[in-house]
Amino acid sequence: MEFKNNKLILKNKKLAFSVTSDITLTFLLDRDICPTSAKCVLKNDNTELLTIIANDCYLDKEFICYDVSLQELSIGLYFFEFYVYTEVKTFQCNELILIYNNLNIVKAINNGIVYHIFIDRFSRGGCISKRTDAVYFDDWYNTEPEFGEYPGDYIPNNSFFGGTIYGIIEKLDYIKSLGTSCIYLSPVFESYSNHKYDTGDYMKVDEGFGGDKALKKLIDKAKEKDISIILDCAFNHTGDDSVYFNKYGKYSSLGAYQSQESPYYSWYNFREYPDVYDCWWGVKILPKTVRTETFKNFICNNVLPKYFDMGITGIRLDVTDELEDELLGEINSTVKKYNGVIIGEVWEDASNKIAYGNRKKYFLGNELDGVTNYPLREGIINFILTKNNTQLIDTINTLELHYPDHCLYNSLNFLGSHDTNRIITILSGISGEGIKGSELTNLKLTLNERSQAKNLLKFAFLLLLTMKGTPCIYYGDEIGMEGYRDPFNRRPYPWGKEDNDILEWTKTLCKLRNTEKISGAISFIETRLECIAYQINKNFICVVNLSENDEIINLDGYYSDLITEKIYKDNYVIIKSNSCILIERIIKNE
Repeated sequence: MEFKNNKLILKNKKLAFSVTSDITLTFLLDRDICPTSAKCVLKNDNTELLTIIANDCYLDKEFICYDVSLQELSIGLYFFEFYVYTEVKTFQCNELILIYNNLNIVKAINNGIVYHIFIDRFSRGGCISKRTDAVYFDDWYNTEPEFGEYPGDYIPNNSFFGGTIYGIIEKLDYIKSLGTSCIYLSPVFESYSNHKYDTGDYMKVDEGFGGDKALKKLIDKAKEKDISIILDCAFNHTGDDSVYFNKYGKYSSLGAYQSQESPYYSWYNFREYPDVYDCWWGVKILPKTVRTETFKNFICNNVLPKYFDMGITGIRLDVTDELEDELLGEINSTVKKYNGVIIGEVWEDASNKIAYGNRKKYFLGNELDGVTNYPLREGIINFILTKNNTQLIDTINTLELHYPDHCLYNSLNFLGSHDTNRIITILSGISGEGIKGSELTNLKLTLNERSQAKNLLKFAFLLLLTMKGTPCIYYGDEIGMEGYRDPFNRRPYPWGKEDNDILEWTKTLCKLRNTEKISGAISFIETRLECIAYQINKNFICVVNLSENDEIINLDGYYSDLITEKIYKDNYVIIKSNSCILIERIIKNE
C-alpha cells in the first residue's frame, strides 16, 4: 500500500498482529533516491514511545529496502512514522499498528451467508394474540408502514403487519436456499414498538412475535438445517415503557420514573426528576442506561445467559460506540463462556475509532469479534454510482491492513439494512432526500429505472459475495425490494411477487460462495478507473466493468466461467461494457 509519496512504500499488507507475533515492517524506496538516513518513530495516542534509527538497508531489483523490527509490544493501538532523509527532501510514511490478544478468537459465522430479518415485516405465522394498544394492518401487500413527513418526526411505531418468529420457521427452507448459515434477527425482547429497540423486558421474547416458546423452536428448527441465530441487543437504552423505567405504569414493577426508591433508579441519569433525563439522541421514549454494577450484572448474569442457554450463537450490539469498554469487556467474558460471537454496530473503520472523545478498543481481543462493515458498503456503492474504483480499492486495502483476520472474517458485509435506503433504490441514483413521507410512499422506480438499477444490483452482489468477510443479506434485497428511508425500507416481504431474475442471480452467487470459496486474499489487476478487477486466492478472477468500453484482462491459463460455464482458452478475456465476469482457473500455463 502506498502512502503520501509513491517513492516510499510500505510493503506490509497487514498491520494487525497478535501479541505473540514477531513484527517486522518493510519499507521500499525507489532506487533513484539517494538517502542519507532513516528512522522510525513509534507512538501511542499520548506519548512518543521510541525512535529506531534505520540506516541499514539493502537492495532488491527495484527498491532500496528498510526492515524495522518491533519487539515485545503489549496489547494496544500504536502509530508509527517512518522517515527517509535525503540532501534535499524528506519522504514519510505514517500508519497504525494494532496488537491484539489472540486467546478468545472465534469464527462462529465464518461459513455461509447471514440473513437479516426485520421480524414484523418478514412473514406471518402461528396464532398470536393482538394487543389492545396497537394497530394491526390486515393487508400485507398494499398497506404502507406508519411514517412521518420528515426524518425525526414523531410517530408511535405501534402499528404491526403481524410478522412473527413462527412465520420465520415456516420460511426456513427459503432462507436455507440462499445458502444461509446464520439468521440475524432484529430485536426480539418485549417492547411497545414494532422495531423493538425500546426494550420493555429483556427477560421475555415479545408475545407478539410468539414469545420464548417461538424463539426456542426457531433455534431448534434452524439448527436442523445448520443455521444458527444471532440476536440484536440494545443495551445503551431501554424503552420508557419498560419494567425498568415504567413511565406509564403498565408494569407491576416500581420503575425509575415512578420513584427514586426504585431498584432501577440508578440505571438512569435524571437531570430534573422525573421528566428530564438523558435519552438516546434526544428521543424521549429511549432513556439511556447508566452502566452501574447492578445493570452490568443483570445483562451479563441474567439476560445473556438466558438466550445463550436457549441456543443462540451470538449477538449484535446496537450503537456500540456508546457502550463503554468496561461493559463491552464484561459482555465479552460472558459470551465467550458459550464460544459465542459479538458483532458491533460500527459505521467507520473500527480498528482506530474515536467515539465521544475516547479511542475504542474493539479489536484488541476482549470486546468485539467483528463489526457491521459500512466502509465496504460505501465503497461498493461509490464505485457503482461514480464509476470510479479508487474509494473501493482503498477501502478494501485499508480493511485488510487494519483488521485482524478473524475480525475481518466475522464482520458483516452488506448492501442494505433497516437503517439505510434499499440498495436497489440507492443504485437508481434517486436518494429521496428532502422529499416528504407522503410523497415517498407513492414514489416507485419506473420500469426503465428499475431495469438499470437491477443490473447494477447484480454487480453489487457479485462484489459483495467475493469479498473477505461474512456476507449479510437484508431481507428482500435478494429480490430487489425498493424503499427510501425508514420506514419505507421496512416494507413487508412480498411473498409470491418476487423478482425471480435477481433472486436467481443472488442464489447462484451464494451457492458459489459456499461451494467454490470465491472469497479470500485479493490481488488487484490494473484497469481503467471505471472497472475493477481482482484475483482471489490466485485461482479466481472477478471483474466488473462499468466503462463504455470493453476491458481486456490477461490470463495465465485456461479459465471457466462460474456462471455461464464458458471455457476461455486464450491468453486473455474480454469483458464487455457494463458487464461482469467471475472465472476460475482450471489449467495453468507452464
